[in-house]
Amino acid sequence: MGRRVLLVLVLLLSLSVALSAAHAQSWAKQKVRFNEVVRSLAYAPQYVALSNGYFGDEGLEIEFRTAWGGDKSLSALLTKQDDISLLGPEVTYYAVEQGVPDPALTFAQLTQRDTTFLVARKGQPAFTWAGLKGKTVLTVRPASTPHFVFLWVLSKHGLQPGKDVTVTPLTPPTQAPAFIEGRGDYTAMSEPAVTQVEKMGIGTTVASIGVEGGLLAYTTFAALASYIKAHPDIIQKFTNAIHKGMQWTDAHSSKEIAQAITAYYDGVPPEVLVTALERYRKQQTWRSDPIVSDEATNALQDILVFNKALKKRLPIEKVNIHGFGEKAVETAKLKK
Repeated sequence: MGRRVLLVLVLLLSLSVALSAAHAQSWAKQKVRFNEVVRSLAYAPQYVALSNGYFGDEGLEIEFRTAWGGDKSLSALLTKQDDISLLGPEVTYYAVEQGVPDPALTFAQLTQRDTTFLVARKGQPAFTWAGLKGKTVLTVRPASTPHFVFLWVLSKHGLQPGKDVTVTPLTPPTQAPAFIEGRGDYTAMSEPAVTQVEKMGIGTTVASIGVEGGLLAYTTFAALASYIKAHPDIIQKFTNAIHKGMQWTDAHSSKEIAQAITAYYDGVPPEVLVTALERYRKQQTWRSDPIVSDEATNALQDILVFNKALKKRLPIEKVNIHGFGEKAVETAKLKK
């Protein structure tokens, strides 16, 4: 083989290697550190998006964890330990009110109702809201959105917490066990604990706090304003994946959804998951698209103001950023 031919082959090989490397680099997934505030069946479309690989399809590599608390979720964003969080947006409102220079902004919405149900202990008389007078209700931890929504619902029905009704907030891990052990006449808690308590024959669901509370920007996706500005492509891809998860969830049965997300609920019987998911679906707990609702944002802020957790409504432009959900609806179509 002549030197000239050999040189040409070497050059071609080098070019091929360079092109392969460039191609591989162009397809390298972008890493996103993502936390959810708690583990909740109401977040089903998110788990579907994770399980079905929709984030990977968008070119994202998700590092996923559960923070177990809104304060922890927001802290991880503010300290830049995580990039995106699914959380109750109230904690982001508090930070804005306190003047945090680089606030977390809501760019997409997942749930649109409170996720708790009022469960009566077996043996209670036929339920009426007036019948709660003199009773004790166990709720989720103090200063949490579920707790605030429940207090607002009581007020809507003319009941004064502390005077007419004893409201005892507990941490999520202790709430169901406390009710099972005999504490409280009623409890306001989330699925799948509601279905599990029912199947044990201890309680029965008498009201949906989600329906009573109305449409709210209850659980949303947020990122720091600086991160959104620096990485609008990642935010869009993330929102696209969530929208695909919503489309798949809407198109499939509760049984199929339970099968898709079972890895996130290891140890929970399939029939419990199906019943719990169906309860959430019937009242449209999660949205069918990720567009942030300003009206629902204001409704949540009104409840926070009522509970004196927020001084007054914050301007929408201070807490929400639009465009990502709208574009996802236009472009992120799930393949049949």
